[in-house]
Amino acid sequence: MGKEYAFINVGNERPELALVIRRCQFPMKSFRDLAFILDCHVYHPLDIPKTFIFLDNKTLAYQVIDFLVSLLPSHLRYSGIIRPFNARHGTKYRADAMEHFRKGNIRVLVCTDAAGMGCDIPDVDIVVQWRVVTLSTLVQRWGRAARGPGRTGLAVLLVEPAAYTYNPTEPGQKEPDQKQSKSKSQSPKGRNSLKEPLRKGGFQSMVPGAQPELHDNSPYEGTLAMVQTKGCHRKIWTEVFQNQPVRETHWPMLLGKDMLARIVEPHQGVWPPPNSTPTEESTQEGRTTPAEPTRFDSLAVADLVSGSLGCFMGIIWHPQR
Repeated sequence: MGKEYAFINVGNERPELALVIRRCQFPMKSFRDLAFILDCHVYHPLDIPKTFIFLDNKTLAYQVIDFLVSLLPSHLRYSGIIRPFNARHGTKYRADAMEHFRKGNIRVLVCTDAAGMGCDIPDVDIVVQWRVVTLSTLVQRWGRAARGPGRTGLAVLLVEPAAYTYNPTEPGQKEPDQKQSKSKSQSPKGRNSLKEPLRKGGFQSMVPGAQPELHDNSPYEGTLAMVQTKGCHRKIWTEVFQNQPVRETHWPMLLGKDMLARIVEPHQGVWPPPNSTPTEESTQEGRTTPAEPTRFDSLAVADLVSGSLGCFMGIIWHPQR
């Protein structure tokens, strides 16, 4: 940058987002740690918060959809409210899917980075990143949540257990190109998302609030430090991007009671949760939702089943019969 230009850092702080970083408690291939997205009393599509789930593997994305659809009540499994979104889809599909997501007819989009850029939907409630990615990618994806004025959102990182076993400060040594290429060719696709050279030894400290030291070359731009810190996740974000510190916010104050319950009292992958019985009616924001199937937009549902979205139905999931 020439001397005639001034560099102004406006920052990327998002104080309206509640940050949750959680180690996966169940086998990664089960995807049971994603169950918090669907409440135990889902009878109407609008009972599901508008959600982005980001993965970096298309095959895993379809497996996630299979799992989430299996949690839906039978009358919603064919409705198309949980859909994939990636670069492999055609332009028309992606345009239609994003428009239905904007309108609220699609409630969950399971995405690759195709939805990470140029997407400005104001009322996304939750953004989930599955597995560790670089901090710039993570912040950019989390930034899809709560973009509308006055809104708050939930930004979640679900972390593979291996991420806690690597040094969050110092990178590992790069392997020779030939050996590295051979290693990659022998690794099952999508088996290990930790692709950077890493050094063994996770952060250990008994000091409350302690955080790993950050260097310019820290692994994943500091994401491992954010994962392993004993202190504030947002402090790592602020330090890496040199943001202006914001007034500390007690994050439960950002969220409604329903959203808070999804994180504070996870159902540990048991679905439906123990001692939960469906009620005849559930009321949310003044809207009464009957327990029986309800058409939330009959024209949109028809589009999902027979239009450009519906043509993918057979290869996306196989609902339980």
